[in-house]
Amino acid sequence: MISTAFRPGTSLLHRTDPRLKLLLLVLWTAAFIIPSPVAVILRYYLGVAVLITLTIGAKEIFPPLKSIWPILLLVILITPPFHIGGTEYFRITEWYRVTRAGIEEALTLVLRFSGITSAFFLFFRTTSIDQFILSLRWYGLPYNAALVITIAFRYIPSLIQLYGNIQDAHTLRRPPLERKRRYNPVRKFSHIFPGIVSVMIHSIKSIPTLSMALEIRGFGLSGQRTDYRPLPPLLSRLFQCGIALIVLFILVLLYFL
Repeated sequence: MISTAFRPGTSLLHRTDPRLKLLLLVLWTAAFIIPSPVAVILRYYLGVAVLITLTIGAKEIFPPLKSIWPILLLVILITPPFHIGGTEYFRITEWYRVTRAGIEEALTLVLRFSGITSAFFLFFRTTSIDQFILSLRWYGLPYNAALVITIAFRYIPSLIQLYGNIQDAHTLRRPPLERKRRYNPVRKFSHIFPGIVSVMIHSIKSIPTLSMALEIRGFGLSGQRTDYRPLPPLLSRLFQCGIALIVLFILVLLYFL
Protein backbone atom coordinates (compact mmCIF):
# COMPACT_ATOMS: atom_id res chain seq x y z
CA MET A 1 0.00 0.00 0.00
CA ILE A 2 2.85 2.39 0.79
CA SER A 3 4.37 2.40 -2.69
CA THR A 4 1.00 3.04 -4.36
CA ALA A 5 -0.43 5.47 -1.81
CA PHE A 6 1.18 8.63 -3.19
CA ARG A 7 -1.10 10.89 -5.18
CA PRO A 8 0.38 14.02 -6.80
CA GLY A 9 -1.31 17.22 -5.73
CA THR A 10 -0.93 20.87 -4.84
CA SER A 11 -2.10 20.81 -1.23
CA LEU A 12 -0.14 22.39 1.60
CA LEU A 13 1.23 19.00 2.70
CA HIS A 14 2.28 18.15 -0.86
CA ARG A 15 4.36 21.33 -0.95
CA THR A 16 5.80 20.88 2.55
CA ASP A 17 9.41 19.76 2.86
CA PRO A 18 9.50 15.96 3.35
CA ARG A 19 12.06 16.26 6.17
CA LEU A 20 9.65 18.37 8.21
CA LYS A 21 6.78 15.99 7.45
CA LEU A 22 8.86 13.02 8.54
CA LEU A 23 9.80 14.75 11.79
CA LEU A 24 6.17 15.64 12.52
CA LEU A 25 5.13 12.07 11.68
CA VAL A 26 7.55 10.65 14.25
CA LEU A 27 6.43 13.13 16.91
CA TRP A 28 2.73 12.57 16.22
CA THR A 29 3.25 8.79 16.39
CA ALA A 30 5.05 9.21 19.71
CA ALA A 31 2.09 11.26 20.96
CA PHE A 32 -0.22 8.34 20.24
CA ILE A 33 2.09 5.88 22.02
CA ILE A 34 2.68 7.93 25.18
CA PRO A 35 0.26 6.85 27.96
CA SER A 36 -2.59 9.37 27.89
CA PRO A 37 -6.30 9.54 28.75
CA VAL A 38 -8.79 8.47 26.11
CA ALA A 39 -9.91 12.09 25.59
CA VAL A 40 -6.36 13.19 24.73
CA ILE A 41 -5.84 10.35 22.23
CA LEU A 42 -9.22 11.19 20.70
CA ARG A 43 -8.05 14.79 20.19
CA TYR A 44 -4.89 13.55 18.48
CA TYR A 45 -6.93 11.35 16.13
CA LEU A 46 -9.39 14.15 15.37
CA GLY A 47 -6.40 16.37 14.59
CA VAL A 48 -5.18 13.84 12.02
CA ALA A 49 -8.70 13.47 10.61
CA VAL A 50 -9.08 17.25 10.25
CA LEU A 51 -5.68 17.47 8.56
CA ILE A 52 -6.67 14.74 6.11
CA THR A 53 -9.95 16.52 5.37
CA LEU A 54 -8.31 19.90 4.75
CA THR A 55 -5.49 18.59 2.55
CA ILE A 56 -6.63 15.54 0.55
CA GLY A 57 -10.38 15.34 1.20
CA ALA A 58 -12.76 13.85 3.75
CA LYS A 59 -13.24 10.64 1.77
CA GLU A 60 -9.58 9.77 2.42
CA ILE A 61 -10.30 9.25 6.13
CA PHE A 62 -11.76 5.78 5.53
CA PRO A 63 -9.13 3.92 3.39
CA PRO A 64 -6.60 3.56 6.26
CA LEU A 65 -9.36 2.38 8.62
CA LYS A 66 -10.58 -0.09 6.03
CA SER A 67 -7.11 -1.62 5.80
CA ILE A 68 -6.97 -2.42 9.54
CA TRP A 69 -10.63 -3.10 10.38
CA PRO A 70 -9.96 -6.80 11.28
CA ILE A 71 -7.41 -5.66 13.88
CA LEU A 72 -9.81 -3.05 15.28
CA LEU A 73 -12.61 -5.61 15.51
CA LEU A 74 -10.32 -8.09 17.27
CA VAL A 75 -9.27 -5.41 19.77
CA ILE A 76 -12.89 -4.50 20.52
CA LEU A 77 -13.83 -8.14 21.15
CA ILE A 78 -10.77 -9.33 23.08
CA THR A 79 -9.71 -6.33 25.18
CA PRO A 80 -12.71 -5.84 27.57
CA PRO A 81 -12.47 -9.22 29.41
CA PHE A 82 -8.88 -8.49 30.48
CA HIS A 83 -9.75 -5.17 32.16
CA ILE A 84 -12.54 -5.67 34.69
CA GLY A 85 -12.13 -2.57 36.84
CA GLY A 86 -14.82 0.06 37.31
CA THR A 87 -18.55 -0.21 36.70
CA GLU A 88 -19.75 -3.45 35.15
CA TYR A 89 -22.18 -2.89 32.27
CA PHE A 90 -23.01 -6.46 31.28
CA ARG A 91 -21.58 -9.99 31.15
CA ILE A 92 -22.07 -12.80 28.68
CA THR A 93 -20.41 -15.59 30.66
CA GLU A 94 -18.54 -15.75 33.93
CA TRP A 95 -15.24 -14.82 32.28
CA TYR A 96 -16.49 -12.30 29.67
CA ARG A 97 -17.44 -9.11 31.49
CA VAL A 98 -17.64 -5.67 29.97
CA THR A 99 -16.69 -2.92 32.39
CA ARG A 100 -15.81 0.76 32.21
CA ALA A 101 -12.08 0.01 32.34
CA GLY A 102 -12.39 -2.55 29.56
CA ILE A 103 -14.26 -0.14 27.29
CA GLU A 104 -11.75 2.65 27.94
CA GLU A 105 -8.82 0.36 27.19
CA ALA A 106 -10.46 -0.89 23.99
CA LEU A 107 -11.18 2.68 22.85
CA THR A 108 -7.60 3.67 23.65
CA LEU A 109 -6.15 0.87 21.54
CA VAL A 110 -8.59 1.48 18.68
CA LEU A 111 -7.78 5.19 18.61
CA ARG A 112 -4.04 4.48 18.72
CA PHE A 113 -4.15 2.00 15.86
CA SER A 114 -6.44 4.25 13.82
CA GLY A 115 -4.43 7.39 14.51
CA ILE A 116 -1.01 5.93 13.74
CA THR A 117 -2.29 4.24 10.58
CA SER A 118 -4.02 7.43 9.41
CA ALA A 119 -0.93 9.54 10.12
CA PHE A 120 1.30 7.22 8.08
CA PHE A 121 -1.32 7.06 5.34
CA LEU A 122 -1.44 10.86 5.15
CA PHE A 123 2.35 11.07 5.03
CA PHE A 124 2.75 8.58 2.20
CA ARG A 125 -0.32 9.99 0.41
CA THR A 126 1.44 13.35 0.10
CA THR A 127 5.08 12.20 -0.06
CA SER A 128 6.67 10.18 -2.85
CA ILE A 129 8.98 7.29 -2.07
CA ASP A 130 11.89 9.24 -3.57
CA GLN A 131 11.33 12.16 -1.19
CA PHE A 132 10.96 9.75 1.73
CA ILE A 133 14.26 8.01 0.98
CA LEU A 134 16.06 11.33 0.45
CA SER A 135 14.74 12.52 3.82
CA LEU A 136 16.05 9.42 5.52
CA ARG A 137 19.40 9.95 3.86
CA TRP A 138 19.43 13.59 5.05
CA TYR A 139 18.85 12.37 8.61
CA GLY A 140 21.92 10.12 8.31
CA LEU A 141 20.58 6.76 7.15
CA PRO A 142 23.38 4.77 5.42
CA TYR A 143 23.13 4.28 1.68
CA ASN A 144 22.86 0.48 1.93
CA ALA A 145 19.96 0.72 4.39
CA ALA A 146 18.19 3.28 2.18
CA LEU A 147 18.62 0.99 -0.81
CA VAL A 148 17.14 -1.94 1.12
CA ILE A 149 14.10 0.15 2.07
CA THR A 150 13.67 1.26 -1.54
CA ILE A 151 13.75 -2.33 -2.78
CA ALA A 152 11.25 -3.39 -0.10
CA PHE A 153 8.81 -0.62 -1.03
CA ARG A 154 9.13 -1.38 -4.74
CA TYR A 155 9.63 -5.15 -4.82
CA ILE A 156 7.07 -6.41 -2.29
CA PRO A 157 4.07 -4.58 -3.84
CA SER A 158 5.11 -5.89 -7.26
CA LEU A 159 5.03 -9.43 -5.85
CA ILE A 160 1.54 -8.80 -4.45
CA GLN A 161 0.39 -7.58 -7.85
CA LEU A 162 2.03 -10.59 -9.50
CA TYR A 163 0.21 -12.92 -7.10
CA GLY A 164 -3.12 -11.30 -8.03
CA ASN A 165 -2.40 -11.72 -11.74
CA ILE A 166 -1.45 -15.38 -11.24
CA GLN A 167 -4.63 -16.05 -9.25
CA ASP A 168 -6.71 -14.44 -12.00
CA ALA A 169 -4.97 -16.58 -14.61
CA HIS A 170 -5.60 -19.75 -12.57
CA THR A 171 -9.26 -18.79 -12.12
CA LEU A 172 -9.75 -18.41 -15.86
CA ARG A 173 -8.28 -21.87 -16.42
CA ARG A 174 -10.77 -23.56 -14.08
CA PRO A 175 -14.01 -25.07 -15.46
CA PRO A 176 -17.04 -22.73 -15.26
CA LEU A 177 -18.90 -25.13 -12.95
CA GLU A 178 -16.07 -25.07 -10.42
CA ARG A 179 -16.10 -21.26 -10.36
CA LYS A 180 -19.83 -21.25 -9.49
CA ARG A 181 -19.50 -23.53 -6.45
CA ARG A 182 -20.05 -22.19 -2.96
CA TYR A 183 -17.14 -21.00 -0.87
CA ASN A 184 -15.09 -23.82 0.62
CA PRO A 185 -12.06 -22.99 2.81
CA VAL A 186 -10.24 -26.22 1.88
CA ARG A 187 -10.71 -25.58 -1.82
CA LYS A 188 -9.72 -21.95 -1.30
CA PHE A 189 -6.43 -23.00 0.31
CA SER A 190 -5.77 -25.48 -2.50
CA HIS A 191 -6.13 -22.61 -4.97
CA ILE A 192 -3.86 -20.28 -2.97
CA PHE A 193 -0.96 -22.75 -2.73
CA PRO A 194 -0.25 -22.99 -6.52
CA GLY A 195 -0.27 -19.20 -6.74
CA ILE A 196 2.28 -18.88 -3.93
CA VAL A 197 4.51 -21.50 -5.57
CA SER A 198 4.34 -19.60 -8.87
CA VAL A 199 5.32 -16.34 -7.14
CA MET A 200 8.26 -18.07 -5.43
CA ILE A 201 9.47 -19.50 -8.75
CA HIS A 202 9.20 -16.09 -10.41
CA SER A 203 11.09 -14.49 -7.49
CA ILE A 204 13.90 -17.04 -7.74
CA LYS A 205 14.20 -16.47 -11.48
CA SER A 206 14.40 -12.70 -10.93
CA ILE A 207 17.38 -12.96 -8.54
CA PRO A 208 20.00 -12.44 -11.32
CA THR A 209 18.15 -9.32 -12.55
CA LEU A 210 17.95 -7.92 -9.04
CA SER A 211 21.63 -8.68 -8.44
CA MET A 212 22.65 -6.86 -11.61
CA ALA A 213 20.50 -3.88 -10.62
CA LEU A 214 22.20 -3.74 -7.21
CA GLU A 215 25.63 -4.01 -8.81
CA ILE A 216 24.84 -1.14 -11.18
CA ARG A 217 23.74 1.00 -8.24
CA GLY A 218 27.04 0.32 -6.49
CA PHE A 219 25.69 -1.76 -3.62
CA GLY A 220 28.50 -2.78 -1.27
CA LEU A 221 31.04 -0.30 -2.55
CA SER A 222 32.82 2.01 -0.16
CA GLY A 223 33.06 5.75 -0.52
CA GLN A 224 30.81 8.77 -0.25
CA ARG A 225 27.52 8.35 -2.07
CA THR A 226 25.83 11.13 -4.05
CA ASP A 227 22.14 11.75 -4.71
CA TYR A 228 20.67 12.31 -8.14
CA ARG A 229 17.89 14.49 -6.70
CA PRO A 230 19.21 16.32 -3.63
CA LEU A 231 16.81 18.14 -1.34
CA PRO A 232 17.09 21.94 -1.07
CA PRO A 233 18.71 23.44 2.05
CA LEU A 234 16.35 23.37 5.00
CA LEU A 235 17.12 27.01 5.79
CA SER A 236 15.35 27.97 2.56
CA ARG A 237 12.12 26.62 4.06
CA LEU A 238 11.88 29.00 7.02
CA PHE A 239 8.15 29.54 6.53
CA GLN A 240 7.50 25.81 6.59
CA CYS A 241 9.71 25.43 9.66
CA GLY A 242 7.55 28.03 11.38
CA ILE A 243 4.39 26.09 10.52
CA ALA A 244 6.02 22.91 11.85
CA LEU A 245 6.70 24.67 15.15
CA ILE A 246 3.05 25.77 15.29
CA VAL A 247 1.93 22.18 14.75
CA LEU A 248 4.23 21.06 17.57
CA PHE A 249 2.72 23.72 19.82
CA ILE A 250 -0.79 22.49 18.95
CA LEU A 251 0.31 18.92 19.69
CA VAL A 252 1.46 19.92 23.17
CA LEU A 253 -1.64 22.05 23.71
CA LEU A 254 -3.94 19.13 22.90
CA TYR A 255 -2.31 17.13 25.67
CA PHE A 256 -2.97 19.72 28.37
CA LEU A 257 -6.48 20.75 27.32
